[in-house]
Order: sequence, then structure tokens, then C-alpha cells
Amino acid sequence: MTESKRGYKWVKWVTRIELSNDPDYEGYWESRGFSNDADL
Repeated sequence: MTESKRGYKWVKWVTRIELSNDPDYEGYWESRGFSNDADL
């Protein structure tokens, strides 16, 4: 449910989809120190 997630995990516009099989890959926000789970 989105009510329990922070806003940076909500999608507004999709401009690119990038796939990776690297288990250590971090997305835009995660590479800047934000949690991957984004729980409140």
C-alpha cells in the first residue's frame, strides 16, 4: 500500500527503464542514502 511508503517510491513519470541482474544495484534515491524499502 502506498500509504505506508515515502513519496520517493511513487511513480509520476517513467522516462527510462533500466534492468540489472546485479544484486548490489542501487537506484537514484537509494544511491543517495534513502532506504530501499521506503517504509514510514
